Amino acid sequence: MGGDSDAGKGWIEFPQSGVNVRKDGTREWGTVAAHRADLDGINTKWVQGPTAGDGWIDFPPAGLNVFQGAGDHQWGTVAAGKADLNDLLTRRGQIKERLTLQGGLTVDNVLETQDGPPRLIVHGRLDAEGEVNANRGVVVGGDLSTNGILRVHGESRFQGKVNANGHLSVRNGGAWILHTNDGQVSIQGDLRVHGAFRSDS
Repeated sequence: MGGDSDAGKGWIEFPQSGVNVRKDGTREWGTVAAHRADLDGINTKWVQGPTAGDGWIDFPPAGLNVFQGAGDHQWGTVAAGKADLNDLLTRRGQIKERLTLQGGLTVDNVLETQDGPPRLIVHGRLDAEGEVNANRGVVVGGDLSTNGILRVHGESRFQGKVNANGHLSVRNGGAWILHTNDGQVSIQGDLRVHGAFRSDS
């Protein structure tokens, strides 16, 4: 044993496993203060900054938890220049600048753009296995291909070509106005032609 074991001072004992630091002349754990410690490993339940108001980390079996210094187990913030992760599980995510996806993006529920320019730019390919709903406008600079049904409930305007390899139907509410099927074009209502009309048969 080193030091005094009275109630006013800390003391050190030397068990077979190493060193124990005690406080106040009791067997309660004390505090080691040092400018630097060079250790091969640390086994600890939790780690906190130098004051009670600093954040702290504990180490459950699943990994580690980061908490704020104030309050009781309030989640804290991890700041880093770069994080290399195999998986990311989160309730919410906020990207202040740009999100680059080198692989794919799978959205099980809703993908929504809010603040800033209301744009979603896809330079590669965007596959929607479910439904794509646009409450306002959809602008397609190249080709638009649908393997199933393309429904437009509002106004539609095509400045280029419209190729329908299968069925094309134009409706006004529930009643159809024009549709193509099996090599035939059917019009229900009036047909008005402002230019030339040619029939090869």
